[in-house]
Amino acid sequence: QKPPPAAYASGVRLFAYKKKKKELTCNELALGRREADNAPAILRGPAGANLTTAQVSRGVILASEVSRELAREMRRRCRS
Repeated sequence: QKPPPAAYASGVRLFAYKKKKKELTCNELALGRREADNAPAILRGPAGANLTTAQVSRGVILASEVSRELAREMRRRCRS
């Protein structure tokens, strides 16, 4: 089940991936990266209409940062 836009706008979900990245399995890292990559579309889409522009902007920035960090961690530890 997809998390609601508010979960990404608050940053809690993405921040958890960021802080726990060293403890996650390769599959969990991949899942987190997919979530982070999809977060901007969710935040900017119709489901995120109730969010402020600032919430969307912060969520998109955090999602991009988390995606990069998870990708780096995957390159470091995971094969293929």
